[in-house]
Amino acid sequence: MTEEEIHGAGAIAQAGGVAAGRGGIAITGDGNVIGDDSTVQVVKTGRDVFIHYQPLETALTALFGTLRREVATQAPPGTKTDALDKIDDLEQALQDENPDFGIMRYVQEWFKSRVPTLVGALTSVMLHPTVRDRVEKQRDVLQEEIELHRRNLHELEKRVARYGPGETPMHLVIQVDSEERAIGQLESLLGEGENPLR
Repeated sequence: MTEEEIHGAGAIAQAGGVAAGRGGIAITGDGNVIGDDSTVQVVKTGRDVFIHYQPLETALTALFGTLRREVATQAPPGTKTDALDKIDDLEQALQDENPDFGIMRYVQEWFKSRVPTLVGALTSVMLHPTVRDRVEKQRDVLQEEIELHRRNLHELEKRVARYGPGETPMHLVIQVDSEERAIGQLESLLGEGENPLR
C-alpha cells in the first residue's frame, strides 16, 4: 500500500493524487481537514491520522449493507420483505456502469409512499459519489445518443424536403418516424435522470 505523509497544523488533504483502493494518507498535526469523494476508513492515533481508501465498489456494497440493516430494524413488518427486494433491485441497477434511471425513480417513489422514514437512508446511498458519477456518465451517454439521432433526423428531413406532399418514399417516412421515436425515448430516460432524487 502506498502512503502519503502530510505534516503540520492546518494541512488540507484532498487526496486527489491517491487512487481509491490503492493507497492511503498519513496526516499529522492539529486542525487538519481531510476530504475526498471516496469512502474512507480513518484511523486516528493521537494527533496522527491514517486513511485507508476503499475501492469504490466496496464502498457501494458497504452502503447497501448499511441500508439493508436499517430496513431490517426500522421497516414495518408488512413492508420489510418488499423494501429489501426494492433495495436488491436498486443495487442491481447500480452495478452496471449505466444505471437504470427508471428503477432509481421507482424505488425512491416506493420508499416515499410506503416507508417514508427510510427515505433519508436510501437517499444517502443514491447521493454517494460513486452513484452520482455513474448517473452523470449515463446522462452524458444519453445526451450524445440524442444528438446523434437529431443529426440523423435533420439529414432525413432535408431529404424529405426534396419531395412534394404525398411523394415522399416510404423508406424515408419510416426512417424519420424511427428517429423521432428514438429521440423521444431517450429524452424520456434523460428526464428521469435529471433528478432521480426529487
